[in-house]
Amino acid sequence: MQLNTSANALIIGAVSVISLVGHHYSTTAQASNIAPKNTSAFQNRNSSGHVATINDLRGLMRSLRAPGLTVKRGGRISQPFFSVRGSILTVNGEEVQVFEYANARVAEKDAKKVSARGNDVGMSMPMWIAPPHFYKSGRLIVLYLGESPSVIKGLEGALGPQFAGK
Repeated sequence: MQLNTSANALIIGAVSVISLVGHHYSTTAQASNIAPKNTSAFQNRNSSGHVATINDLRGLMRSLRAPGLTVKRGGRISQPFFSVRGSILTVNGEEVQVFEYANARVAEKDAKKVSARGNDVGMSMPMWIAPPHFYKSGRLIVLYLGESPSVIKGLEGALGPQFAGK
């Protein structure tokens, strides 16, 4: 799969935005190197046994709590590279940014701005404080900056493999 990419970024504690011309990057199973393979205990399945699409913040919170993760809703956040404001969740003590769009088409448009490794978003090159992990499902794009295996496993179980990041 090819993603048209570009970038801007927020560093928790400091903001750094650097312009960069976008490129095309090939995405493959980059999530396989950072998250446990078996996420079945975390997966949100519908009544027919298929993994359900999480389309909103409440659904994501329910899905993360189901396997026992601690989830608290925080304030709002803006990222210059996404077209909507996001909400902050604290998941097992780690900050997770959730961007909820009017529809999946608009979310996909913003997701295409993110390079395969998450180094560029839109016309910016972020200087992340921790490895970025980008997930999407339906109307949601989720950004987690960190390395907590329980948070990564929970996000992957709820949203599927990351579409960009390290």
